[in-house]
Amino acid sequence: WTQGETEATSVWVPTIDRPNQKTTQEILLTVPSKFVTLSNGKMVSQKKNTDGTRTDHWKMDQPHTPYLFFIGAGDFAVVKDSYKGKERRFAGIIQP
Repeated sequence: WTQGETEATSVWVPTIDRPNQKTTQEILLTVPSKFVTLSNGKMVSQKKNTDGTRTDHWKMDQPHTPYLFFIGAGDFAVVKDSYKGKERRFAGIIQP
């Protein structure tokens, strides 16, 4: 889910819905282990749970407008590459 522009993010997460209000974010997503999660910032950790799920911890340190919050989970393919010595990660639905 990502639709919150410009003042609707507070419908699905507690926040101040003002485009000029900037904030960092930290999100923990618990999903079936086969799913890939996506969110703003960097994935801080992944924890396997005893019930067969996994909890992914995402953190965005750069202040941004609440309507830019994003969470996604699904059967995505992950592609990794590097550019100028830095690893880049892309996840998305890739058709066979």
